[in-house]
Amino acid sequence: MAHPSPNAARARVVLADDEPLARRRLRALLAPHADFEIIAECASGPETVRVVTALRPDVVLLDIEMPDLSGLALVASLPEPKPRIVFVTAHERYAVGAFGVRALDYVLKPFDEERFVSTLDRIRDEIAREEGRGSRGVRPTLRLGTIVVDTGARSLQHGSRQIVLRRKEFDVLVRLIAHPGQVVTRGELLREVWGYKTDVVSRTVDTHIFELRRKLGLEPDEPGYIETVARIGYRMIGAASAE
Repeated sequence: MAHPSPNAARARVVLADDEPLARRRLRALLAPHADFEIIAECASGPETVRVVTALRPDVVLLDIEMPDLSGLALVASLPEPKPRIVFVTAHERYAVGAFGVRALDYVLKPFDEERFVSTLDRIRDEIAREEGRGSRGVRPTLRLGTIVVDTGARSLQHGSRQIVLRRKEFDVLVRLIAHPGQVVTRGELLREVWGYKTDVVSRTVDTHIFELRRKLGLEPDEPGYIETVARIGYRMIGAASAE
């Protein structure tokens, strides 16, 4: 179990479930965890979209069958950068779709406290990775060719262009640019960026690499190009510097 620092910043949470009893249970389960703060509760899909867009929470605990708008459609409609999404639902059949919209976790009802705490630990780990605490010594600013990555501001500059990346795209880029020339396997990316604990088969890494290449617009011989290493993973061409 992860043990947050007493001085850890609170993760701001929105609860979204049309069942009052379900929201009450989530409140009770979160109550002992001082590093999580509930900032709003919602009972419908459209209300959740309005609240999340206005408040920009760190985490949304979301039922997948919401009135007027499904949880999957709801997440797809949220502006970037999206909050971390944890689906809390009784419906197993939506799991593949949930990870397709990059949900951090999928908690099936009924669940016990131990399962819920494991989800909180996963959220903590994700926040720690994104803030760079203990993440392979990544420095605040990384440069490679015309690429400048500010890990603190989570921004990417390529020459004169400011490029907007989705959360996981940015995390994949940082992992690769921090160790240029080093082969990073798909399994490593799934564990370090997505938090998978065991080997899984997923095309999500390849999809994110495709989008990174498209947005960067680099040629294969340019620094910063992401090269495919057949049947293994990827590596970034060039030598990076850190500040």
